[in-house]
Amino acid sequence: MSSVHVRYNGESQDIDFETLFTPDKLQAIGVTSVGDIDASRVTSVNVKTAVAQHFDVGITEFDDYQVEFHKNGNITVRPEAVFGRA
Repeated sequence: MSSVHVRYNGESQDIDFETLFTPDKLQAIGVTSVGDIDASRVTSVNVKTAVAQHFDVGITEFDDYQVEFHKNGNITVRPEAVFGRA
């Protein structure tokens, strides 16, 4: 079972893919499908939208966040990392 690891508001949370992407939630974010949906069939915008709905905040809350799709089917949503000093 795939999961979505989210780093938000100073905390980390693992959410089952199926919890974020139920059929009614997929329809609400504009994803229609026949058959199973998995991490390979959603976009970064779909993921950010679903995560924003999960936390009951606007999608703009995740504008500066990175979405990483892993080979094992998991997804990571995290703030953009800044290394070093400008």
